[in-house]
Formats: sequence, structure tokens, C-alpha cells
Amino acid sequence: MGYPAIALAVVLFSSLPFGLQASFIDADQVASASKPGKTKSSKKRKTTRARAPIRAQAGRAQAVRAQASSALNCMAQNIYFEAGIEDRQGKIAVANVTMNRLKSRHYPDSVCSVVFQRSAKACAFSWTCDGKSNLPPSNELYQESLQIARLALSGALKDVTGAADHYHANYVSPGWGKRDKLSARIGRHLFYKLLDG
Repeated sequence: MGYPAIALAVVLFSSLPFGLQASFIDADQVASASKPGKTKSSKKRKTTRARAPIRAQAGRAQAVRAQASSALNCMAQNIYFEAGIEDRQGKIAVANVTMNRLKSRHYPDSVCSVVFQRSAKACAFSWTCDGKSNLPPSNELYQESLQIARLALSGALKDVTGAADHYHANYVSPGWGKRDKLSARIGRHLFYKLLDG
């Protein structure tokens, strides 16, 4: 009696904010550990070897969950510290810019790297280098920021900024704020689409 031809087993992590994340385990390695006709010691040795990929897979799954949690926290903090007192639309706009930068070839490839990006002259988002505490409070405004962050990371938010990759408060005038690139005015912020891709 043989074993069914199973090439891969799929482990789904539906609790991640990015939707379903799939990882793969070679099921043939797991199945070979319990094939009949092997001695007890041989079976035990092969089972231990077969568990190694499963343990490694569990470690990778834990790392993926930690990275997702980190992305969620970075996004929520950015929304809160940049637009915490803005209405929901203002918070969504900040989330949109963060995601637009994440998708752009001009910016890093992780949410936290986008949020905490610095150059010799400035920080991408002012709250990350203002010297104040970056610990989020446990209040209603932060909970709303966390909810919007989950939606942004899952791809469920409509872009209300016109694909903006930059913004600033309406009470400052940075040198890069080109009026012909203005894409939206939301709350106390002006949004710009300055980069291609």
C-alpha cells in the first residue's frame, strides 16, 4: 500500500493583516518519516529529521507574523503621529501616502523602513526625528489609527490623495511643494504626486 502523491502541504495564516499568507512544507519529507517496514530506531531518526523542516517552517511563520505585527505598528504610529487629530479622511490620506511610497521604486520595501527613512538633511515623517516619545497612547484616536492601518495593509482603502507620495501641513511651505503637482487638500494637509513609479 503506497502513500498518496502529495507534493506540498499549504499552511495558511489568515490572521495576518496582509490577507492570507501561504507557506509551503514538502509533505514527502514528512510522509517518509512514517513509512512502514522501518525499525523503531530508524523510524525515530527519520521522524526527527522530518520534524526539522516543520520546526523551521514554524520559525518562518513566527517571523512573518512578527514582521506583519511590526508593519501594523509602524503604520498605526505614522497615522497617529502625523494625523491623530485629523478626521478619518485625514488619517486615511496619511495611510495612502505611506502605502504609495511602499509601492514606489524610489522608497524602501517595508512599511517600517518607509516610515523611519532618513536622509542627511531630514526624516521622511517629522515625528520620527522630533525627539519626542514615539510610544503610542492607548486612546480612541490611536485605536482608530490602528483600525485604518489594518485596512491599509490589507489593501482595502481607496486612495483619496490622487496617488500622492508627499504631503505637508498647510501652515508650512517646503521647497519641494510644487503647486503644479498638488493632488489633494485634506484636512490640514496638502498632498503631492512628485515621483513617477
